[in-house]
Amino acid sequence: MNENLTGAYDARPWAIMASRTVSTVFHPFLMPTYLLALLFFGRTAFALYSLRFKIYIAGVVLLYTLVIPALSVALLRLSGRISSLRLDKRDERILPLAICALCCIICAMTIRRIPSAILLRRIMLAAACCQILCLAVSRFWKISLHLTAAGGFVAVISVLGFAGTGRLTTALAAAIVVSGMLASARLYLGEHNLRQVAAGFAGGFITAAVSLLLL
Repeated sequence: MNENLTGAYDARPWAIMASRTVSTVFHPFLMPTYLLALLFFGRTAFALYSLRFKIYIAGVVLLYTLVIPALSVALLRLSGRISSLRLDKRDERILPLAICALCCIICAMTIRRIPSAILLRRIMLAAACCQILCLAVSRFWKISLHLTAAGGFVAVISVLGFAGTGRLTTALAAAIVVSGMLASARLYLGEHNLRQVAAGFAGGFITAAVSLLLL
């Protein structure tokens, strides 16, 4: 009996480490970077663009979706406005989400003057809409930010695939698998319950899909 219990507890740290690794690797801040890499280096129309164009767009997107949001959250933590970089507390998510949404909007405005970047502008606006959704819901309920980002990622790939922008079937399948892994990780860590995870993915998917089609 004692040996079995010991074995069970010995396995738990590895599962926790794996779940945290998945949560970190597929953090919401990193999803736009992965999407951009897929568009520029995958089997899409964006892969045909010049290297100069790719470097400029990548620089703008990374600045507004990764660098500034990450620094903002770090500064909020240092100033004591939030208690954890993981944004575990629902009421501490409002300001970081507002900053992230604003950054996505500014990013969209920055690249809107480039005719060939119209679709990328829509993607940034879709990301902003997902952030606003989380901001609104977080005032009353702890929706999963990770799964909202994953749902938005899957939605973008789905819409682009149906629009004939590229061959994204493999990427779509991989994104769905990753979303499942991410959901399992968040549930295992006890960060969310099943409803919060499901609502995050569904909300992110619907919001991103509708935003891409209408904005």
